[in-house]
Amino acid sequence: VQIEHIFNTVHDTDFGFEKQDIAGCSTYISLIEEAVTHLVSNYLSQLSCKSTILPKLKEFQDSLISLYLHHLCMVRPLGEGGKMKIATDILRWSEFWGDC
Repeated sequence: VQIEHIFNTVHDTDFGFEKQDIAGCSTYISLIEEAVTHLVSNYLSQLSCKSTILPKLKEFQDSLISLYLHHLCMVRPLGEGGKMKIATDILRWSEFWGDC
């Protein structure tokens, strides 16, 4: 699964609600976590030149964050509950990257 394609699914998520109905993170966050975990565990962990790869992984992470924020800026409609859901998603996203 292409990670960029997963970000497109943010537009399929309803953020227009007004109530604070925050039952966990959005599906696209879980899909991103699964895709990145798969990439790291099945491919990158097998490479021996970690010092060469780490700067490139940081660039990759930065580009994913930029792409994520780009998609979030286009989300409409956006209600108060949706804003809280996005805040929850961003928290989960930052926790995930902190664990990588």
